Amino acid sequence: MCGTPDYIAPELVLGVKYDKSVDLWALGVLAYELLVGNAPFAEGHTDNRIVNVDLKIPSDISDLATDFIRKLLTKKPSERLTLEQVLNHPWILSNVAQ
Repeated sequence: MCGTPDYIAPELVLGVKYDKSVDLWALGVLAYELLVGNAPFAEGHTDNRIVNVDLKIPSDISDLATDFIRKLLTKKPSERLTLEQVLNHPWILSNVAQ
């Protein structure tokens, strides 16, 4: 396995079949890092926290941003936002330069 451990999706940690939705997971991690200032699963047993989606989003993060992150950092790949849904998420649309 290669890559940054903090960005690895649960299916990679578990060693099961995966698809392009692992990139959407990584986008959720990146959004969290940009808004919070650190990785969402970096402290403690990272693999366990990823597999269990042990995620704590600070209360000062907006509801729309929290919704965006939670919909990407979902354990079941089929339940993650699609790329089209990412582009049309209200948090993204509210931050597009007008």
